Amino acid sequence: EKDLFKVKFKLHPSCYLMASNYPVFSIWKSSDAKKKLEKEWILIERAKWQTNVSGLLEVEFLFLTQIKKKQNLYQIYQNLNKKYLDFDIGSLMNKYISNGVIASYEL
Repeated sequence: EKDLFKVKFKLHPSCYLMASNYPVFSIWKSSDAKKKLEKEWILIERAKWQTNVSGLLEVEFLFLTQIKKKQNLYQIYQNLNKKYLDFDIGSLMNKYISNGVIASYEL
């Protein structure tokens, strides 16, 4: 239990994270992107043999980016808790492990 926060997770090799100052995901998803002209965060992945492109919340993007940068669970929690006081790291872990985006871990 004491080593739990030292765990480092790894994204599936097919995952690509993208931040855009333009609404590229909204434009790609629908032709009505005029109402949303703000920064977007995108996950492109093929973890379960099917290509998925998903819009992310900023906290999700930062969470996955820190995993990609090989931050341990404790470091991720400390970094995100500074800006997002009510974020739930357990829910994010559960979501991205169950959909195959988080593929493995190491101590």
